Amino acid sequence: MKKPGIRASAINGLTLVRRESADSADRCFEKPLASVIIQGGKHSIVGSQKYHVRANQCLVSGVDMPSASFIIDPTPEKPFLSLFFYLDRQILGDLIMEMTPEERPSFMEGQGVSVADAEPDFLEAVLRLAELLDKPGQIAIRAPIVMRELHYLLLIGPQGGVLQGLYTRGSRNNQIVQAIALMKQNIATPLRMDALARRVSMSISSLHRHFKSVTGFSPCSITSSCGSMRRNA
Repeated sequence: MKKPGIRASAINGLTLVRRESADSADRCFEKPLASVIIQGGKHSIVGSQKYHVRANQCLVSGVDMPSASFIIDPTPEKPFLSLFFYLDRQILGDLIMEMTPEERPSFMEGQGVSVADAEPDFLEAVLRLAELLDKPGQIAIRAPIVMRELHYLLLIGPQGGVLQGLYTRGSRNNQIVQAIALMKQNIATPLRMDALARRVSMSISSLHRHFKSVTGFSPCSITSSCGSMRRNA
């Protein structure tokens, strides 16, 4: 990628980022993703929390939340470079079911975002995925295999506890993931909180408490942010 910008790649779900100036923040309402910094650094606000991410670190956001990123001192000579790929809920759920108890990290409740140093195996798999862009004829077969491998490496790595908490079926955090998905599906006619709570098998008080624990926001705040992002898209 030789020109500044945010560009979707030929690999489904993989996006490349290059910034040569820090003119403005990148704002969006993002789907769950894993973002790897190749060069430079950035300050990210995901939900209500602030994070600093530097080269060779990975930011994992396991739930749909409003976000803003501020690139730190990029230049044409030393641009900010990163890539991110969207997380597949079905792959995560299936892998968690297939993993042995010994493979699973400690289950983490009440957390939707994590920043950690990327492990060597994970970075090597990221590189293999990016290199497929130079082999377009192999993307259809190899990219889904590498994507599944990346999801597995995240689950067994330092950020796996966050993802386990969010995508273990039946957990409180997973109920919040389902609630956010329902809210995004009903932006035009938002669900009443009592109806939303029933849909995810929670009481209203439990929904509010766990929702704020995972996202830092109340359900009403997420609904407003989601609607605003949709109108400005």
